Amino acid sequence: MAVATRGPGVPWPCTNGWLTFARPRHANPRRRVARPYLEEGPPMAGDPRVLGLLEEMLSSGKAPEEVCRDCPELLPEVRRRWQQFQLVDAQVRSLLPGLETSSDAGATTPPESVPVPPAAFGRYEVRGTLGAGGFGAVYLGHDTQLDRPVAIKVLHAKARPAQAGESALQEARRRAQLRHPGIVAVHDVGMHEGQVYIVSDYLDGPDLGRWLRDHRPAWPEAARIAAAVADALAHAHARLIIHRDIKPANILLGADRAPVLVDFGLALGEAQAGGAQKGVVAGTLCYMSPEQAAGTAHRIDGRTDVYSLGVVLYEMLTGRLPFRATDRQELLRQVRDDEPQPPRQLVGDIPPELGRACLKALAKRQEDRYTTAGDFAADLRRVLPTWAVAELTGPQSGWSASPPISAVKRHSVGRQKELAELGRAFESVAAGQGLFLCVTGEPGIGKTTLVEDFVSELAATGRLCALARGRCSERLAGTEAYLPFLDALESLLHDEVGEAAARVMKATAPNWYAQVVSLTAEDSSLTRVLAEPKAASQERLKRELGAFLREVSHLRPLLLFFDDLHWADASTVDLLAYLGGRCAGMRALLVLTYRPTDLVLGKHPFGPVKLDLQARGVCRELALEFLTRADLDRYLALEFPGHCFPEEFAALVHARTEGSPLFMADLLRYLRDRQVLAQEQGRWTLGRSIPDLRRDLPESVRGMIQRKIGQLGEDDRRLLVAASVQGYEFDSAVVARVLERDAAEVEDRLDELDRVHALVRTVREQEFPDRTLTLRYRFVHVLYQNALYASLGPTRRASLSAAVAQALQGYYGEKSGDVAAELALLLEAARDFSRAADYFLVAAQNALRVFANQEAVVLACRGVELLASLPDTPERARKELALQITLGPALFSTRDWTAPDIEAVYARAHVLCRELGESPALFPALWGICLFRIVRGEIQTGLNLAEQLLDLAQGAQDPGLLLQAHYALGRAHAFLGDWATARTHLEQAIACYDRRQHGSHAFLYGGHDPCVSSMGYAAHSLWMLGYPEQALQRGREALALARELGHPASLGHTQYLVAVLHQYRREVTETLELAEELQGLAADQGLSIHLAAASVLRGWALVERGRSEEGMAQIRQGFATGEPTRVHLRAHSLALLAEAWGKEGNFTEGLAELAKAFTLVEKTGIRSFEPELHRLKGEFLLALHPENPADAEASFRQAVAIARRQQAKALELRATMSQARLWQRQGRRDEARDALAAVYGTYTEGFTTPDLVDAAAQLDHLA
Repeated sequence: MAVATRGPGVPWPCTNGWLTFARPRHANPRRRVARPYLEEGPPMAGDPRVLGLLEEMLSSGKAPEEVCRDCPELLPEVRRRWQQFQLVDAQVRSLLPGLETSSDAGATTPPESVPVPPAAFGRYEVRGTLGAGGFGAVYLGHDTQLDRPVAIKVLHAKARPAQAGESALQEARRRAQLRHPGIVAVHDVGMHEGQVYIVSDYLDGPDLGRWLRDHRPAWPEAARIAAAVADALAHAHARLIIHRDIKPANILLGADRAPVLVDFGLALGEAQAGGAQKGVVAGTLCYMSPEQAAGTAHRIDGRTDVYSLGVVLYEMLTGRLPFRATDRQELLRQVRDDEPQPPRQLVGDIPPELGRACLKALAKRQEDRYTTAGDFAADLRRVLPTWAVAELTGPQSGWSASPPISAVKRHSVGRQKELAELGRAFESVAAGQGLFLCVTGEPGIGKTTLVEDFVSELAATGRLCALARGRCSERLAGTEAYLPFLDALESLLHDEVGEAAARVMKATAPNWYAQVVSLTAEDSSLTRVLAEPKAASQERLKRELGAFLREVSHLRPLLLFFDDLHWADASTVDLLAYLGGRCAGMRALLVLTYRPTDLVLGKHPFGPVKLDLQARGVCRELALEFLTRADLDRYLALEFPGHCFPEEFAALVHARTEGSPLFMADLLRYLRDRQVLAQEQGRWTLGRSIPDLRRDLPESVRGMIQRKIGQLGEDDRRLLVAASVQGYEFDSAVVARVLERDAAEVEDRLDELDRVHALVRTVREQEFPDRTLTLRYRFVHVLYQNALYASLGPTRRASLSAAVAQALQGYYGEKSGDVAAELALLLEAARDFSRAADYFLVAAQNALRVFANQEAVVLACRGVELLASLPDTPERARKELALQITLGPALFSTRDWTAPDIEAVYARAHVLCRELGESPALFPALWGICLFRIVRGEIQTGLNLAEQLLDLAQGAQDPGLLLQAHYALGRAHAFLGDWATARTHLEQAIACYDRRQHGSHAFLYGGHDPCVSSMGYAAHSLWMLGYPEQALQRGREALALARELGHPASLGHTQYLVAVLHQYRREVTETLELAEELQGLAADQGLSIHLAAASVLRGWALVERGRSEEGMAQIRQGFATGEPTRVHLRAHSLALLAEAWGKEGNFTEGLAELAKAFTLVEKTGIRSFEPELHRLKGEFLLALHPENPADAEASFRQAVAIARRQQAKALELRATMSQARLWQRQGRRDEARDALAAVYGTYTEGFTTPDLVDAAAQLDHLA
């Protein structure tokens, strides 16, 4: 079977047998084209009744539920196949004019069958059939020379050969003249076996007609699409070509919803227009012009296309056609004689200018229409800049989300320079260079308004972008991880590119998709992906988001707008820093607004990030100033044209508003509403004296806010006060439940407060988890929300906070955890500290799940603080214990592991466990203390705690607890140099591990996956015990699993352990490669301990390669951070530093470093590398004092003895080799050979490793 594609990964079966229609009596061409796609294939799969039901739907227009009323068992299959047909229907209709209800001359009856195509038309292979219509068939082709899909149009075989060839060549020549982005391009025309074919672009997108079935554009989008089509028509008309069949089906929408005109099958040149047949009705009835309907097509010109485009615009604006009738003759009469109903009577928010433009295009007489399509396009674009575009909203009444339009014109002044800078930044981004633009200024200065005005300008000028808007919350500051990103991603899914963005997000960023979209049964595969432990990774979250933004920006330039960044959480800032390093090739403009004073005084983490971004050249700052007096004068001229206000008035307004745009506009609106500013005889005048105004106007911005709130009626004030308790953004349904009022009534009042008082603004319609619909609103400025909230007394604030929390819990139900941070803060304000602590715990756990460790610390600590105010009861202890156990892993991820507050948290958890008796939390509490002690170098104490852990785990017979206990014991014994016991416990830990059950242990116990860590330390044990090949295999397994898990801290720890293994094996290249890989990961993820250790390892490798100066610099860099001085790493790091000094010939410095290491060993009991320290000491002493080898020999003997006690054959071999070289120099050849042969003889593998190769060579020399 040949298979073509109808979109990414969706096959089109297209065997020849499918292209023959079973019942020639069917006259409906759409039905004929549909049948190949309605059938499942020869032979038909399943019940044969399905095809009959589908044909009934096609001919009758009935829904699947109607035709399946008597056979409900077939409904799912009928729905599935009908959807398959609809996918291809749009493009087929757009390519084939005969597929519509049209009256094309000479094409009144479709052919009886779709012709079987040849394998190829010249160099164009046929990959499938797109469909057939009155004029011919269209095939999906492949250009073998340029490797691209194409559409191949071929006339039906029944057409007369001479006319077919002439007609096709005529169409091809006409279309080939047109080179415009808004007109489908013709690539080739030719003859094949007597058939003329035309090759054009294959456009994989819906036509406007199909898109309008599910979407209703806001008027700016409708005007933009119409203007773009008018541009394309102007291009065609300038080349004397008239389309004659403009309709939605002939306008395809590209990936960025850019319209493209197709099908010039009816097109005429002006010379031909005069020779067209009189009395022939050509075109599609609903969209044809009056002159076409009258049969005077011989008199048409470009104004005919203008009329048809006017119909398309009318349909986009109103959702209906201007003329409708079931009878063909009646419809023709209406088109010829009736006037359309003005679109503004059907949709009230259409600007008058746009309504007039649409009606002018629909004028009955050609001379009353636009003279050119270019004039029509110009008028459409002139309408757009005078209206301000507000934020995106969600879908309403089945229509797609579109930007709502403010009902009031907004004039902006004093920001021309800033708007120009934003424009330049956008052009840079559109060219492929991502950029950050920081818009800074004090409250009320117009940061948000500037960005909104810029978005309006983009829409007005037809420059398309995808808009994603997120806002940081003052109330949730520092607690809700990634809040603005989640908000922005959700808003992006409501943007014009929402459907495409959702598909891209699901494919490239499944973890983010799951955060912003409620998964359904259809997402079962995605659910499985997210269940994998590898899905849980902060590094993965960053990579996913970066990949998603890059892909979306290829659809359209992306404008990512974050408001009030001074309240952003640490995880958001970290993510911004990550994106800053990946701007190249990303068509994304990240606009960030913040108050510079708050950023500096609060020591916000974005401060240093911004400096770094600026140093990289990917960040610009745009500081806004307050408006000048001249700016105010311009605003007055725009807002009150022709006014005769006295000069003192402008001076007074400027002084009282302090140049704040927000409050300047509010004050003038207040004066106009009070008729202080009024029109007399067509001119705006001031109705009161300046002295009176000076006495009555508020003295400050704060006073102005209070004045505006004071204007409200009691009911409205109560409504807004309740809203302010939920926050800067709030839900109508929540406010209604809190106030026990009807939701529709609340929405009506909020709408009035938006339109009349300009205090709130509609954001979007959304749905709560319990399916309750609500409107989301926001205050026009956070200062209003703050003022309303501050007006509450303590008792009223507490009761309202409790009511809002209760309302949210009711709407979210079992999903209350999704808004845990918000509920925690509300319950805290309600003085319900016990329940608030419960939600702080959930919020902290939510933060840990997305690796927002800093936020988890803040949330858990806040919960603990609240519990301190409650009576000391077992219930309080249980709640505190849960918070402390959650806090511990977060601290391990954000603090130095030896930090005192980590010890304090686990010690407190231990005390609480003892108070409560046997508790499941006792194990993680003890584990945290054990890890802390081991890392601090208190190995014996840590070992004792690890043995207690094993007792608890064996008592519980829990594999997860046994896993952690054996890992803790194995690590402790490894540090003590008890390698055999360490190996036993580590292998038992590995045996207990189940990836699906224990994948979360990395977050519960210290930040590392226990299996990969056990494998890493097991590899060290195997090497020490004399199994170098088994050790290497374990190391490789550890590294492979760590890469699969994708958890950065676990991967970094494993890279370190395996790099050390290669260093043990003296494999310089492998050590260097892993150290450099670890350096990159650690720098990217902020893993400071691994960054320092990687520097030391890399430095050792460079010294071994002879690059001593560079290597020593790397080692010093590692030690300069202080991180390698952590006791569990320090001895090995000091040994490498000493060895490097030895390579330099500076044995005195080497001995000094070894002295530090010996002190550390005695202090901590970490003896894992002690034999090597003694061996190096012996080598250095011998080099310094060759005439007095006694001290060196004593060091070698000590190294051998300790290695034997530890069963560390690898270190015993090295020490014996050093000792044998000394004995050989002393003439004790046989003694040297016997000692070395005895150790070498115990090895059964690894004879190609450097140490064993050297030992064999030394034995040969001694023989």
